[in-house]
Amino acid sequence: NIYNPYSDLGIISFNVEGIFAQDVAFYLGTKDIFVRAGDHCAKMLDLGGAVKSSVRMSLYFYNTYEEIDRLYDVLSDITLEKCIDAYI
Repeated sequence: NIYNPYSDLGIISFNVEGIFAQDVAFYLGTKDIFVRAGDHCAKMLDLGGAVKSSVRMSLYFYNTYEEIDRLYDVLSDITLEKCIDAYI
């Protein structure tokens, strides 16, 4: 679920359905993809009502297409079980 799909910035807030935001961030970190998870000091930002936290990724000119493709590949294959296994 992407919460700001029309943003003009390179900052994207999202969640993976059924997986706690901090678990997504931890799992991505095990794949050398570093994001932030939490409320990001944006309490006034409406993330869809009941959303308490999200994952935030930031893209900038130094990110490569390969890095973005790797993020996509990892998120396409993420599961709750893989996130749990990453802690072990």
